[in-house]
Amino acid sequence: MADGELQRLLEELGDVTQSHASTSRRRKRRKLNNGEASKASGNPLVDVSKLLAGAETEDVDALCSRDSLKYGELTEDEQCQVWKNLAELAPKGPVCILQLAAKIIKLPSFKDTLQPRVLSVAVIQVCIRQIKEPGLLDLAEGPIGQHILASLHSSLRELRIAAGQCLPMFLHSDLSQELLQRNRHTAVEYLRTLSDREETSEHETLIPAWGQIAVVCGDRERNLALLRLSEYLGHPNSLVAATAFEEVERVAAAMMQSREAIFKPYWSSVAVSIVQDLFNRPQRVQQVCDLLNMDLDRFLMVTQQDTVPALVLAGKKDILRRIARTRESGSVKELCMHPKQNLAGILALLLTQPVDDPEEFTVQTLAAVSSDFEGCDIADLVRIDLVLVACELLKRSADASESRKSRLYRAIQVFACMTDRRPGQSKNHGKGNKALYGFLEAHVLGIMAHFSQLLDGPQAAETTAERLRALKAISDLIHLAKKHVSTALPQLRASLQSAMEHAYLRDVAFSAWLDLLAVIEVDDIATMLNQTFALVAKHWSRLPGSIHAAIHDCIGGLINTHNQVMHDSVEQLPSLRAIPLLSKFGAEIERLQDLGSAESRCRAFVSRLREESSVVVHQALQELVPFLTDNQEFILDAAASEQPVQVLSDLFRALLDVTTRHAQAEVDVAELCGKALGIIGCPDPNRVEAINRRKQVMLLSNFGKATEAVDWVLTFLEQVLVKAFRSVTNSRAQGFLAFVMQELLKFCGFTSEVAARTRSSQLPAAQQRWLALPENVRITLTPFLSSAYMVFNQIENPVKRLYPSFSPVNDYGSWLRSLVYDLMWRAKGDNAKMIFPLIARLVRNNDLAIASFILPYAALNVVLGGTVADISDIRAEILAVLKCQPVAGTQAEYVKQSAESVFSILDYMANWLQEKKKILAQTRAEAYKTGHPSPTDFDEATDIAQIEEIERFLASVPAESLATRAVDCGSYARALFHWEQFIRQQRALIPSTRLSQEDEEAYERLHSIYACIDEPDGLEGLGTHLTFLTEDQQTMQHVKAGRWTAASVWYETRLAEMPDNTRLQMSLLHCFRETGQYAPLLRYTQAFTEGSKAPHRHELVPLTVESSWMVGDLMRLRACLEDISDKDPRQLSTGIGRLVAAASAADDESLLGHLRLMRTAIVQSMTESSTNSVQASHTDLFKLHTLYEIEAISSCDEQIRNRFLEHGDRRLAALGSYNAEKQYLLGVRRALMRVRDNTFTRPETGALWLTTARLARKAGNTRTAYNAVIQASSCGDQAAKLEEARLLWHDNHQRQAIQALEASINTGIFESAADETPENSVATSNGPPQSLTAGKAYLQLAKWLDASGQSQAKDMTERYQYAAKTFQKWEKGHYYLGKHYQKLLEVERGLAKSKQSPNFQSGEMTKSVIENLMRSIPFGNKYWHETIPKVLTLWLDLGMEALSKLPAKDQELSDRRTKALQAVNRQFQKYYERIPPYVFYTALPQMLSRISHPHQEVWKQLCNCMTRIINAHPSQAMWYVLPVVKATDRTRAARAEELLNKLKDSRKQGKGDGLDIKALIVHSQKLSDALLQACEQPVESRRTRVSLSRDLMFNTKLAPIPLVVPLEATLSANLPTVGDVNTIRRQKAFAQEKITIQGFSDDVLVLSSLQRPKKVTVRGSDGKMYGLLCKPKDDLRKDQRLMDFNGIINRALKRDPESSKRRLYIKTYAVTPLSEESGTLEWVEGIKPLRDILLNLYSRKGVRVDYNKIRERLDSVKGPENAHIFTDDVLSQFPAVLHEWFTETYPDPETWFTARLRYARSAAVMSMTGHMLGLGDRHGENILLEEGTGGVFHVDFNCLFDKGKTFDKPELVPFRLTHNMVDAMGAYGYEGPFRRSSELTLALLRQNKDTLMTVLETFLHDPTTDFVKKKRDAMVGVPNTPQEILDSVGAKLKGLYTGENVPLGVEGYVDVLIQEATSSANLAGMYIGWCAFL
Repeated sequence: MADGELQRLLEELGDVTQSHASTSRRRKRRKLNNGEASKASGNPLVDVSKLLAGAETEDVDALCSRDSLKYGELTEDEQCQVWKNLAELAPKGPVCILQLAAKIIKLPSFKDTLQPRVLSVAVIQVCIRQIKEPGLLDLAEGPIGQHILASLHSSLRELRIAAGQCLPMFLHSDLSQELLQRNRHTAVEYLRTLSDREETSEHETLIPAWGQIAVVCGDRERNLALLRLSEYLGHPNSLVAATAFEEVERVAAAMMQSREAIFKPYWSSVAVSIVQDLFNRPQRVQQVCDLLNMDLDRFLMVTQQDTVPALVLAGKKDILRRIARTRESGSVKELCMHPKQNLAGILALLLTQPVDDPEEFTVQTLAAVSSDFEGCDIADLVRIDLVLVACELLKRSADASESRKSRLYRAIQVFACMTDRRPGQSKNHGKGNKALYGFLEAHVLGIMAHFSQLLDGPQAAETTAERLRALKAISDLIHLAKKHVSTALPQLRASLQSAMEHAYLRDVAFSAWLDLLAVIEVDDIATMLNQTFALVAKHWSRLPGSIHAAIHDCIGGLINTHNQVMHDSVEQLPSLRAIPLLSKFGAEIERLQDLGSAESRCRAFVSRLREESSVVVHQALQELVPFLTDNQEFILDAAASEQPVQVLSDLFRALLDVTTRHAQAEVDVAELCGKALGIIGCPDPNRVEAINRRKQVMLLSNFGKATEAVDWVLTFLEQVLVKAFRSVTNSRAQGFLAFVMQELLKFCGFTSEVAARTRSSQLPAAQQRWLALPENVRITLTPFLSSAYMVFNQIENPVKRLYPSFSPVNDYGSWLRSLVYDLMWRAKGDNAKMIFPLIARLVRNNDLAIASFILPYAALNVVLGGTVADISDIRAEILAVLKCQPVAGTQAEYVKQSAESVFSILDYMANWLQEKKKILAQTRAEAYKTGHPSPTDFDEATDIAQIEEIERFLASVPAESLATRAVDCGSYARALFHWEQFIRQQRALIPSTRLSQEDEEAYERLHSIYACIDEPDGLEGLGTHLTFLTEDQQTMQHVKAGRWTAASVWYETRLAEMPDNTRLQMSLLHCFRETGQYAPLLRYTQAFTEGSKAPHRHELVPLTVESSWMVGDLMRLRACLEDISDKDPRQLSTGIGRLVAAASAADDESLLGHLRLMRTAIVQSMTESSTNSVQASHTDLFKLHTLYEIEAISSCDEQIRNRFLEHGDRRLAALGSYNAEKQYLLGVRRALMRVRDNTFTRPETGALWLTTARLARKAGNTRTAYNAVIQASSCGDQAAKLEEARLLWHDNHQRQAIQALEASINTGIFESAADETPENSVATSNGPPQSLTAGKAYLQLAKWLDASGQSQAKDMTERYQYAAKTFQKWEKGHYYLGKHYQKLLEVERGLAKSKQSPNFQSGEMTKSVIENLMRSIPFGNKYWHETIPKVLTLWLDLGMEALSKLPAKDQELSDRRTKALQAVNRQFQKYYERIPPYVFYTALPQMLSRISHPHQEVWKQLCNCMTRIINAHPSQAMWYVLPVVKATDRTRAARAEELLNKLKDSRKQGKGDGLDIKALIVHSQKLSDALLQACEQPVESRRTRVSLSRDLMFNTKLAPIPLVVPLEATLSANLPTVGDVNTIRRQKAFAQEKITIQGFSDDVLVLSSLQRPKKVTVRGSDGKMYGLLCKPKDDLRKDQRLMDFNGIINRALKRDPESSKRRLYIKTYAVTPLSEESGTLEWVEGIKPLRDILLNLYSRKGVRVDYNKIRERLDSVKGPENAHIFTDDVLSQFPAVLHEWFTETYPDPETWFTARLRYARSAAVMSMTGHMLGLGDRHGENILLEEGTGGVFHVDFNCLFDKGKTFDKPELVPFRLTHNMVDAMGAYGYEGPFRRSSELTLALLRQNKDTLMTVLETFLHDPTTDFVKKKRDAMVGVPNTPQEILDSVGAKLKGLYTGENVPLGVEGYVDVLIQEATSSANLAGMYIGWCAFL
C-alpha cells in the first residue's frame, strides 16, 4: 500500500486529523496486494457478522459479546473487509467496535498479517476520538494502547506512520487527569526508549511522534519532546536532521507561535543541553541557530541566564569564555555577575549542592571558572540582590523531592545567615532560624512581588511548570517563614486565590493556603476566615479527597484553637452546609448566625460585599439572594420606614458598588446582583438614599504643596493608572505604565518599608497614606516599590501646539490627547514639572481616561501660573469648542464629547474657586477670633491674585455659548445655570410684565430649557410670568404638570389638522400611556403603523407591545414581537412582552433564560455615574424590581408565589411617591396572572384592579379609575362597589355616592367580599359577623352622612358603633368612633354648665372617648400621634376633675366621676401592659410634664407606664428623665426620684434592653451632672478653644456609657410601616446596634454669642464623632416640644405622594434639656446665617449698611401710599445678591439646581408652618442656609403665637420673603416651587388638623413649658390664653385670615400670605433689626 493510498484510506475512514507528521513528499513505496473482498451485502453490520460469526445479525452488542470469532479462518482480503466494515460502524458504536477490535488484536493470527494491521489502526483512530472509557484508552495496560505502541517500531512503514498519527488521541486533555498523566508518561518513556536505540529506519516515525507530543501534551512532555528534537537536529544523518528541522517548524505552526517562542520557556533544560555540545557537536548548535534565525553569539546571549549556572557548576570554562566573548568585557566574572539573574542562578545552584560546606564549595567553584573570584566574600556576592537569590533558592526547593527538602531548607538558612553577617565576621550558622526569620520578615514583600509577577504579572511565567514551581516556592516560603510571612499577607492571598482559578495550580495553591492559615497569628486569622470559607465553597467540587480531608481538619482546628475569633466573625462566614463533609460545621455556623437579627445579618453582608476579593463577593451574593427572599418583611419595612434605616442604605451602596466593580466582567455576579437588587426593590429615594461620595482631589496650592501633589498622585494611581495597567495587554505599554508608576511612587516618598506591617499605633505619614489605598491597589503597586524599570528614550519638550487646534473633522481622542500633552509640557511649579512630563509619555498612546483625568488639573495649573499667551491659548481652545457648528452626525458626537471635556475644566475651576475662597475666609476669621497671626504658609496676596485670575478666566467664557452647547449635550441644568447668568447680564432675572422682543426670545429659550428638565413647578412658575407663550408651550406645561387630559385634548385637536405629524402622534400616545389608557393606546398605535410609510415605526412598536400585554391581546403581542429588529434586552416593555409570551406558552425555560439575559444586561449597563445614588439608579432599579416580580409570579414553586402575594402591597408601598411605576407594576402583575389563570384566581386579579382604581382616584385620573373598578367588579371583587361609591364622592356626586353605598350595603355583598379570611370573617356571639370590607363600607357611609349632616347625633353614634363592631380588629373603626365621641364631648364642653348632660359632667363621655381611642392603638399606627396624646390629656384632666369637690347635692355625680376614672385607669393599665412599650415612648415627654399629678391612683398608673417604657428602652429614655430630677419644683423632683428608685429596684425590674438599669441610672446621673457643669462653666471672653477636662472640669472617665449619643436619629423611635397587630408586636423601635457614648474629645469649641455656648465632641460606639452644642441659661424644653411638632409635620410630608416627590421637609435636630435652664442641641454642620451671607456679599460689592439712615427713611413711610420710599430709596441700595451665594457655593450646575430647588421648597414649608404657629422674629440671624444642600434652617422659636405683633413695632409680615429670598429662587421667583410647595404644605396641615391641634393642645397644657407669657398689653387678634392660641391656630387652618369671616381655599390663602409677605408697605413697617431690606 503506497503512502498516497494509505492517506486516502484513512480519509475514507473518517480521519479528519491531518497530522503534520504525514509527509507531503510522496516517495514511491512497494504496493501491498489489495485482493478482491468478499461480496458485500451493502449492510456493514451484516457483512462483518457473517465474516466473524458465520451468521447474519444486526445487533452489534451481540457480535461484540461473542467469545469466539472466526477471524483467524478468514483470508487477508476478508480480514481487510472486516476492518473496512468496522470503520463504517465505528461512528455509531465506537465503544463496542473498539472492544471488538481489542478481541481481534489479541488473536495470534492477527500479528501475522500486514494490511489488516494497518487498517486496524485507522479503525482505532476513528473510534478513539469519540470515547473516554479508561479501560480502552489506557496506553500502558490496554490491548489497544499496547497495539499502538508496538506498531511504532513495526517493520511495516505504513503501520508505523498510522500508529504515529493515532498516538496523540491517547494524550488529549479531555481524559481524566490520572489516566492522562499515565498515558503521557508511558508515551514519552516508550518514545525515549525507541529513540535511544538509534534505529535509522524508525527515526522517520519517531520524529513526527515527538512533534505530536510537543503539540498536544503539557509543559513537562513538551520540554522532553523539544529536547529530543533538538538532539535530532545534531544527528550525523543529514536526512534525519532535516526531518527534525521540518518537524520543529510544523510544531511552531501548529502552536501558532514563532520557533523561538516555543523553545523560550524550556531554555533551562534545552539550552543547557545544546550549549554543552558547543564544542563536541557544533553542528547541533548551528542547526538550532539556523532554526531560530539567529547567529551563535545572539543565541548564547539569549540563553545565558539558563546556561551559565549549569556551566559554572560543571566547570565548563571554555564554554563560559566563549559566551563571555559575546559581551564587551569578555570576562567570565563579568558574565557571572551581570545581569543579576546570572549571579542569582549561580549562587542558588551552588549553595544547594550536597556538600558539607556550601559556602566554601561555592567560592571554590567560582574560583575554578574564573580566578577573578579568588578571595571574594560570598556574603558580598549574595547582597548584590538578596531577594533574587532567595527566590532562586526557593524555586530550587520547590523542585526538590521531599527527601531533599531538608537540605534545601538548610541551604536557605545558610544564605540567611550570610545576609545577616557583617563584613569580616566569621561564619556562625548556630542562630540560623533567627537569621532566617529576620531575613524573610524583612524581604518577604520583595520575594512575593517576584513570585506574583511569575504567576499573574506582565512577565508571568510562560509555562505551567514554571507557574507551578513558583507556587510551590510560595508554599516553601510559608513553611520557612511561619508567622513572619504575615507582612505579605495581602499579596499571598491575592496570588494564591488567583492560582486557584487554574486547574493545574489549584491543589498546590489550596494546600499552601491551608499552610498559611496554620502559621499566621490570631489577628490575621480573622481577616482570612471569610475568604477561606468562600474559596472552599467555590472550589470544593474540583478538589481531590486529600485536600478535602485537610480542609476538614483545618476548619476543625480553627474552631478548637481560635474559638473566640470564629465566634466574633460568625455572621460574616459563608455557608458550608451544602458540603456533606463540612455540614456539621456549616450547621453550627448557621445556628449561630440565626441568633442574630436581620439587621445584623444585613450588616454582615454589607461587610462581605465590600471585600475586594471577587470570590468573597460572589459567595456573599449567592447567600444574600435567599436571605433577602426570606427576610423581605424586614427589607420592606426598612424601605418604607419614616426614620432612615442606615443598614438598608449601606446594603444598597454595597450592591451598587458591586455592579461597577465586579459585574462588568463576571456574568454570574451581574445576575446575582440584579436579583438581589430586584428583591430589595426600587425604594423611594426620599426614604432610602445611598450616595457614593467619590473622592475628588482639590489642588488649592496648584501643586505648590507637596502634600497636595502626593494626594493627587495617589488618586491618579488609584482611579486611573492601576486600572489601565491591569487592562492593557501590550507588553511595551505595560512597561511604560510600570515605569511611570514606579517613579510616581518614588515621588510620593514610598519605599518598600511602607508596605511592611507594624504593630505601632503611630504610623509614619507615608505609611498612613499607603494603607489608605484600597488593598487591591496596594497589591498591584507593591512590586513597583522596589522595581528598577528604566526608559532610555527620554522625551524632549515637543513642538509647540497651535491654538486653537480644535476642528469638528478630527477625532475626539486625538484632540484631547494633543491638548493634554501640550498642557503638561507647559507645567508650572516644581512639583508639576516633576509629575507632568513623567506622565506625558502615557497620554498619547494609552487609555483615554488618563488624558481625561489630567485635563482639568493641567488647565488650571497653566492658567494660574502661565503667561498671558498661555491663558489666551486655553481660552481660545475652549471657545473654539463652544462655538463650533457641527455638520454631520459624527461631528455632533465629537463636539459633544469635546464640550464635556471643556465642562470638566470649567467645573474644576469653579469648584477650586469656591474652596479657595472658603479656606481664605476661614483663615481670616480664625486669625481674627484668636488674635493670632495666620499660618506661615498662608500667603493672602497670592491667594487673592489666584482667585481673581480664575474669576477673570471664567468670566471671559460667554455664558450664552456655554448654555447653547450645554443644550446640545443634553446637560440642561448646566444650560439653565449659564442662560440665567446671560439674562442677568442683560436685565433683572424675574421677568416684568412688559418685555422687549429680544427679552421675549431670551425667556422663550429659558422656557424651552425648563421644558427639558423634570421640574414641572418651575416650568409652571415661569409660564405665569410669560404672556407670550404658544399653545404648544402651554401644552408642554400641562404635560410636565401631569395634566394629561388637557394635553391629550390639544394633541387630538392638532392631529385632526396634521394627521401625519409624528411628534403629535407620539405625544398623544404618551398621554394615553401615562394615564393607563392602554386600550385606546393600542388602537391608535395600530392606526399610526398602518402602511409601510410610518417613519417612526421603530418608536411605535414598543408601545404596541406594551399596550398588547397590558390589555391581554396575545395575538397582537406575538405579531409585534416578530417585527422588532432591536432586541436590546435592556428595553423593559418589549422584554416583558417576550416574558408574557413565554409564560402564555408555558415555556418556562425560555422565560427564565430571557429573564437572566435582561437582568444581566441591565446590571452590566450600570455605570459609576448611574449608580451614584438610589435616585440616579432609579430607572435601572425599577427594571430589576419588575423582573423579580415577574420571576416570582411565574415561579412553579407555590411557596414563592404565596410569599410574593403576601408582600405585594408592601412592595408597592416601598415605591413611595412614584405612582406611575406603581400602576405599571400592577399592569405587569395582571398580565402574568392573566396568562397563568390556572395558578391565580380571578379575585386576586380583581384586587390588583382595585388597587389601580384607588391610585388613579387619588391621582385625579377618574377615567382610569372607573375602568379599573369595572374590571375589578367583573373579576368578582365585591369591594369594587365601595370604590365606585368613593369615585362618585370624589367627583362631587355626594348624593349618588351615598345612595350607591347604601344600596350595596343593603344587598349584603360586603359581608362576602373577596378579601375575607377565616380569621377575619368569624362571627361573634354578641355582634355581627366580622368583615373588614363591610366595616369599611359602614364606616364610609357614617363619615359621609356625618359630613353632609343628613343624620342626627344619636343615629350617627349607632352607625359609628356598628362600623367598629363589624370588624373589631381594625384601627379606623375604633378611632372614628372615638373621634365621634370627642366631637360630642367638644359640643358639650361649649355649652353652659346648666345645659351640660350628666354623662359629660360625670366623665362618662370622656371615658367613651378614651376607651375607643385606646382600642384603636393595638390595631394600627396611623393615628398614634393623635390618639395617644389625646388619651393622656383627657385621662389626666379627668383625674384632676375627680379631685375637685362638688356640692353635697351632686354626690351621685361625684361617685359616677370616680367610677369613670377607675374604669379608665383599668383600661389604661390593660393597654399599656399589652402594647409594646415603644408605642408610648413617643408620649414620654408629655407624661413627664404631668409627673406631679396630684391624684395618687393616676400617678400610680402613670408611674407604672413610664417605668415600663424606660425599662424597655433605658439608653434612650434616660435622657428625658434626668433633667426632671433637677426640677426646681420639689414635687416634680421627688416624683422623678421615686420613678428612678422604682427602676433601680431589681426585684421588680429585670435588665432592660440587656442592661443593668440600676448601674445605668447611677452612671447616667453622674454624666448628666458633669455635662451640666461643663455647660454652665464660665469661659474667658477671648478664648475660642478650651479643654473639656481642665477648663470645664469634666471627668472623661464617665465614658464609655451605654447611653445613646443624644441625636435625633438615636432618640427617635422607628414606628412600624404596616399597621397590623403582628407587625406592631414584632417591631424593633431602635436599631440593634445603638450608637452609644464611647468617649469625649478634650478639645471644645466656644462660640462667640452672648451665652458662650460650647461645642462638645462625642465619640460614638460606631467610631464616628458627633457634635453637641451645650447651651447655658436657656430653657430648651419648648424647643424640644416644637421639634416633636415639626417631626409630626415631616411624617405627614413623607406620607403624601406629591410632597414626598418634592422632598418637602423641615430640618429638625435633637434638643436634650439637662435642667430647666441648660441643655444640649444636636450640632448641625455646614449652616450659615442668612444675614452673614448677605452682608458678606454686599461688603464685597462695597455696599455698607447704614442702619440709622435706613431707619430714618423707613420711619417716613406712614402708609401704603408711601411704600415707594422703601422700594425706591432703600431697596435700590441693596440689589438682590443671594443668588450669587448659590452660584459660588454650588459651582456644579446639577448641584446648584438641586440646592436652589431645596432652598425654595424648604423655605415654603417652614413659612407655612411658621405662619400657623405665629412664629415671628424671622430676622437674618434666625434663618440659616445649609451649605451642603441649600435647605432653609430655622432657629430660635421664642417668638410664637403671634408674639411678634406685640413688639414696639409690631411685625406685619406672616413670614420672611424679602427681595433677596425671592430673587434667589430663580426666574419664576415665588411663582414656581415656592408657591406650589406652600400650597402642598398648607393642604397637608389642613388634612392633619386634628392631629396637629391635639399635639399643640398637649404643649399648651404642659406646665413645664412657658408657651404663653403674659403680654405687656393685650392686643386684638393676639392670643393670650391656651384656648385662644388653639382657636387662633384652628382659624388659620380653616382658612380664616386675620379680619376675615369667609374661609379661603388653599391657593387663595397662600396667595394672600405671599402678597402680605412681599408687600412693600408691610416690609417698610418692620423694625430695623429685622432688616427687611436684606
